[in-house]
Amino acid sequence: MTKEKPRRKKKEQSSNKAKIIGILIIAALVVSTVGIFLTGGPKTTPLPSPQNFKAYPWMGYVPADVYEFRFLNITKLSAFPDLLSTTVISISDPEIQVNITEITFGIDLIAFNYTGVSILGIGESVRDRVSEALQGSNITPSYSHGVPVYRIPASNGSTAAGAWLCVYNSSLLYSEGDAAAYQAIDSIIGTNQLLFDNDSYKTGYLLATGGADSFVVSYYRADSNQFNISWIMSAAFGTTSIVKHDVFSFPSREIASAQYSTVVKNVIGNASAVYLSGSYMLAVDTYPPSDIRLVLMSL
Repeated sequence: MTKEKPRRKKKEQSSNKAKIIGILIIAALVVSTVGIFLTGGPKTTPLPSPQNFKAYPWMGYVPADVYEFRFLNITKLSAFPDLLSTTVISISDPEIQVNITEITFGIDLIAFNYTGVSILGIGESVRDRVSEALQGSNITPSYSHGVPVYRIPASNGSTAAGAWLCVYNSSLLYSEGDAAAYQAIDSIIGTNQLLFDNDSYKTGYLLATGGADSFVVSYYRADSNQFNISWIMSAAFGTTSIVKHDVFSFPSREIASAQYSTVVKNVIGNASAVYLSGSYMLAVDTYPPSDIRLVLMSL
C-alpha cells in the first residue's frame, strides 16, 4: 500500500499537468480569436475626401500622362545646410547660371515618351536674366504653343550632346536630348489635363502628405505587377522628426484588402505601421532630421 500511493500521486500530477497545459492552449486560442475579432484584421485609417485637396502652383506642371515625378520643396529644404548642390544650371553659351538659392522648387519628371524634364520654380529676376540671355543669343528658337524653346549646350557636367531650355510661366523647363526632349517639354506646356485633376490622385496626395507642407512628394506609375499595385505616391514632412508616407493605390478596396499581407511582406518591409484606407495602403516611417538625405534618396 505504501508503494502504491506514490504511483497514484504521480498519475494525479501528470493528469493535472495535462489539464493545465490544455487550459493554457485553449486560453491562447481564445485570446488569439478575440484579438482577431477586436482588431478586425489590418489597421485602417479614414479615407480623405478629395474635396479637402488644395492645388499648389507646381502641380500645374505635372501632366496626367506622366510616368513619374519627384517634387522638391527647395524653400523648406534650405533649412538643411549643405544638402543640395549650389549650382543647378550652368551653361557657357549663352551664359546662364542658376543657383539653388534662386529657386523655390524643383520637379524632375519622366514624360509620356520616357524622357526626363527638370522644372525649376524661379522669381522675376531670374526669369528676366535667363530670358535676356536666350533672346540675346544667336539661337533661333522653336515654338511650343507660342512659347520659345531654345536648343542649347547641355549644362556643365552633363555628357549629353545638347538640351532644350525655355522660360514658361514662373519656371525654367530643361530637358536633355534631341526631338524627344523637345516633345517632352511641349507635352508640359500644351497639356490641358493634369495629374491632380483626378480625384484618385488628390486622395493619394492627402494620404501621402497628411495635409502637411512637405519636403518632397514623389509619384511612380507601376507597370503590370503581381501585387496589382496601380501607382505609388510618397511624401516626407515634419519638424522635430521626419515622417515618411508611402501610399500604394489598388484598383479596388477588395483588391487592396486581399493583397495586404503579400504587399506588407514583399514590398513594404519594415515600416513602423501600415494601414488600409479604401483602395489605398499607407506605410508610415519616422526618421530623425539628420537622415534627411537618406529619406530624399528613398523617394
